[in-house]
Amino acid sequence: MLLRPAVNESVSFTIEAGARYVVAVDSDVYTDSAAANAPGPRENVSGGFDIDNGVIGLVAANLEVDLSLNPSLLCSFGYQFVLSKNDKNCLGIK
Repeated sequence: MLLRPAVNESVSFTIEAGARYVVAVDSDVYTDSAAANAPGPRENVSGGFDIDNGVIGLVAANLEVDLSLNPSLLCSFGYQFVLSKNDKNCLGIK
């Protein structure tokens, strides 16, 4: 949902709120890690990291000011949060 109240000819203000479906395209990543303990041996860990799709919520505000005929200044503030947690898997741990 977008709300765009009229401010004046050179200034525009937009408020945005809604949900977005986030697609994780081919998020398979392979990793090698090593953990060293001072008294013990070094332990090597190998595996993958995978993130699935999810849904986020978004609330944002945009302020745009025309500086002259063509250039303008845009300032945006926003906050996004998780609505639907996705499945994630790191080194075999969910």
